[in-house]
Amino acid sequence: MSPLEKECGNAIAKAGGKWVVLSPEGFGERWHPPREKERFCAEGRMLFLSLWPPMERQPTKQELYQRCHEMGDIVVEGLKAADGAAAAKQAAAAKQAGTAKRAGTAKRAAPAKRKLSTRH
Repeated sequence: MSPLEKECGNAIAKAGGKWVVLSPEGFGERWHPPREKERFCAEGRMLFLSLWPPMERQPTKQELYQRCHEMGDIVVEGLKAADGAAAAKQAAAAKQAGTAKRAGTAKRAAPAKRKLSTRH
């Protein structure tokens, strides 16, 4: 983790927030979070994720750079998909509310007409 990432993580921890750490290096079979982060993991406030299996050797800076960008692209695509799904759900709910409103108006209007027509 870079000093800025550590600073952000500490600020999130102090504020009682949650965060996810993405690792471009993968995690070995015996990997565990750093001791100072175990409490946050146990509380469900911190999650370590990686898209790759652990490397047998130390990755080069270029490999890490590429993997970080791949993870960023995947996250962006996931957020776009989530936003699209949320927008579609919202539009469907609005359409259903509009349909229900129109149907409710029609139902209310029909008995009033019948009532008026029976009086005459």
